[in-house]
This record gives sequence, structure tokens and C-alpha cells, in this order.
Amino acid sequence: AVAVLRRAAELGARVFFRLFDYYPVPGDRPVTSYVEALAMALRTWCDGGTKIDRAVRAALRDIDTLGAPTTILLITDGEDEIRLEPEELTRRRARLVAAMVEGDNPALARLARLSGGEYLSLQPDRSGALTLIRAVEKSVISSRA
Repeated sequence: AVAVLRRAAELGARVFFRLFDYYPVPGDRPVTSYVEALAMALRTWCDGGTKIDRAVRAALRDIDTLGAPTTILLITDGEDEIRLEPEELTRRRARLVAAMVEGDNPALARLARLSGGEYLSLQPDRSGALTLIRAVEKSVISSRA
């Protein structure tokens, strides 16, 4: 996730970073620098809770409050229920790039695709990481068009 954040920043995208478990971390505001994101990732312990709706809603609040990002990148291994409607993303012109690691979540795939984003099913290896970086590059570049 931190490598993807760095690559997006290299492409000139304004990026916000959060981890999530039962609740998004940090709770008060997203991290905006690569160095701060790396430090947070190294010191945060998640215990396996997956609340995908909360994570995406936090990202939407960040967009409402801070503006700018049009791509929400969600990396998860969870198969949580999704109650969000695509319109919650599209009215903010936000696309969801959802990366499911070693699993499948048809509702998340639907939300990502209907938002104009992409759903990726990945393995936790080098190939999966490269696929994710390419998807973010594509999203950042297309958001400029």
C-alpha cells in the first residue's frame, strides 16, 4: 500500500492514506505524506476486522472535507457486506479501485465497476503488487483526462 502511495505521488496525484480494521486509522484525518504513511503502517496493528463500508465512507468524508482525490484505493482480504451504493461515489466523481487479496467479494466488485473503477483479485506476491501499482497508475492518469 505504501509503495502504491509513493507511486501515485510521483505521478503528481494528491493522495490520502488510511489503514482500516473495524475503524479507519487514523480516525481524525488521513495521512498525506509517504514518510508518514510508512511510519503509520509500521506501528499500526490490525486484528482482522474488516469494515469495508466504514473505510470507503471515511475516504468519501476525506474527499468532502479535503477535496482532490478522485480514486479510492481499497486493499482488503475481507469479505464484509457492502451496503454502499455506487451513486455515493459517482456524485463525488470518485472511482473505487478495490484490490481483493486471496478472496472474492462480488458486491465489492460491483461497487468498484459501477463507480468507474476497477476490481482486482490479487495474490500477496510481487506480481500482485505490480498489478496494483499499474491499476493505480492507470486511474491517476485517466483522472487527468
